[in-house]
Order: sequence, then structure tokens, then C-alpha cells
Amino acid sequence: AAKTVNNQNLRLDIFDASGVRAQSIKVSTAQTKVLVNTADLKAGIYYYSISDGQNKSAVAKLVVVK
Repeated sequence: AAKTVNNQNLRLDIFDASGVRAQSIKVSTAQTKVLVNTADLKAGIYYYSISDGQNKSAVAKLVVVK
């Protein structure tokens, strides 16, 4: 069954390899793309997911190369 998403609290969270949140970006369900500014992130592997505070998407990998 499909879950109802709370659009007000929707955000993309980026975590470093140790699980510490590196960035949190507010998004809306109308967005099909999210631009991530990696200027403040060191080169390495990060993980991201989208959450509305109750439901969380699958976690995916993000590689930052500088």
C-alpha cells in the first residue's frame, strides 16, 4: 500500500560514512531533481535518504570527488 507523505517536512539528508548528518536539504514532492552543493563536503563516500519525519526512503550512496 502507498504511504501518505507529509510534504511540509520532506527533506533529503546526507550522512558521512560514520553516520553523522553532513547536510539536510528541504525538498517538495513536486521536485524531480535536487541540486546538492558539495563545496562543504570533503571528498569521500556519503549516504542519502529522503524522509518526511515518519517515513524514510531507501538509503543510496553518493560519491564526492574533488
